[in-house]
Amino acid sequence: MTDPWRGNVRALRNFAVQTVLALPGTAGEDDGLPLTDRVARFEAAVIAEVLTKAAGDVAAAAEALSMSRRSLYDRLRRYGLDASEHRRSG
Repeated sequence: MTDPWRGNVRALRNFAVQTVLALPGTAGEDDGLPLTDRVARFEAAVIAEVLTKAAGDVAAAAEALSMSRRSLYDRLRRYGLDASEHRRSG
């Protein structure tokens, strides 16, 4: 992602579902994970990427994802992500 996310959380989730379904090998191949788990992995990866670009700044990441800080903190807990791990050192 090079630009901030312009949609809301529902749009992000729908985008994630469509992206997961479009990936090679995911539509007809069972890797043992339900679609909801695949989408959750994708959402966690997007959040981690945005946090890295925001240098671990949760407020900036939440703004880029068009979600409240509270919602982002909820997702960080859900996915076991730590914003401090995305801060730049030095």
